[in-house]
Amino acid sequence: MKLVFLLMMSFLSTQAATMELVPVENVYTPRGFDSNDNAEIVITGYLPNLCYQNPTHKIIIDKQKIFIEMRATRINEVACPEVIVPYLKVIDLGVLDRGNYKIEVTAASQHSLNDQITIAKRTRGRIDEFNYPIVTNLDYDMAANELSIKAYRPSDCFEFRGFEFISDKKEVITVLPKMKRVRDFCPKKLTPLNLKTRIPNIVNGLRTLIHVRSLNLESKNIEVSL
Repeated sequence: MKLVFLLMMSFLSTQAATMELVPVENVYTPRGFDSNDNAEIVITGYLPNLCYQNPTHKIIIDKQKIFIEMRATRINEVACPEVIVPYLKVIDLGVLDRGNYKIEVTAASQHSLNDQITIAKRTRGRIDEFNYPIVTNLDYDMAANELSIKAYRPSDCFEFRGFEFISDKKEVITVLPKMKRVRDFCPKKLTPLNLKTRIPNIVNGLRTLIHVRSLNLESKNIEVSL
C-alpha cells in the first residue's frame, strides 16, 4: 500500500511540473568562428527560486535569423525558497554558412534580447593547422588577472604552441590554446596539461565572458567582473 502511495505522489509531482521561461541577463557572441566550425553563443541568467530546475533552450534557425527560448522546469510547490540560482548555457548553433546572423532570445518578464554573430568564410581545409586541447576546467584569479586551464592533450604527438586572443568586443574575450602536431605517430593517450595566462583587455567594472575553445566541441566559459 505504501509503495502504491509513493508511486501516486511521484505521478502527481511529475504532472505538477511545467516548462516556463526564465530570466536572461546576457547574450554573448564570441568571435572567430568560420564556416568550418561549430559556432556557439553563451547565455547567462538566473532561476528565480528553488522551484526552477534544469535550465534548457529551444532553438530555431530560419535563414539568417536565430530564435532562442530559455526555459526551465518549474515544480509547482506551495512554497518556493526565494534563492536565485545563476546559470550559464553554451548554445551550439552547428555549422553555419558565412554571413551575419541576427539572434533573438526570448526570456521571462522582459523584452527579447537581441544580438548578432558573424561567421567568416572558411580559410582552411577540413584539417586545421592548429588544434586545441580537451579543456576540462577553468579557474580565474581576479587579483592577478590570471586564467588557469586544466586540459588534456589527445596524444603526446601534440605540443602546446601558445595562446591567441580575440577581443574585438569588450564583453567577450576568446582564448585559443593552440597545439600543433609534431610527428606522424600519434598514439591515443591522454596527457595532462596545466596552462596559465594573463587575459588582455579586461575592463574594470565590466562583466566579461572568458570563452576558451576546446577540442571536444563545447567550449568552457567563465563570466567575470572586476
